[in-house]
Amino acid sequence: MTDFTTLPQDQWHRVTTRDGRKVRILCVDGPEYWPVVCVIPGEAYPRCFTATGKHSDCRDDIALVLPPEPRTVWLRDYGGCCVESAMARGHLWGGKDFTDYRITLAGGQPPRIEEVK
Repeated sequence: MTDFTTLPQDQWHRVTTRDGRKVRILCVDGPEYWPVVCVIPGEAYPRCFTATGKHSDCRDDIALVLPPEPRTVWLRDYGGCCVESAMARGHLWGGKDFTDYRITLAGGQPPRIEEVK
């Protein structure tokens, strides 16, 4: 469980609601029971949360969460053949029969796949 009152300010941009909406944290030193004050885009007023992200009216869908940092992985597609076969045909070193993909994984969101030319 994340303690949002000790989260470094440079990480505030990663915080979302449990249902995936971005939030803008205004402060983490608010009143004793509700120290985290946030604005959820599209809503008319700020909302208060506990240090662990629970909402003041106990709605779980708008509880605060800290998704994992996005990470990037790379995939090289050798036209549907296995790596050993690609090596045998010389495609791993200097060959041109492959496609590179960059896949970005961000918690709670579908992977973003980009073909790299």
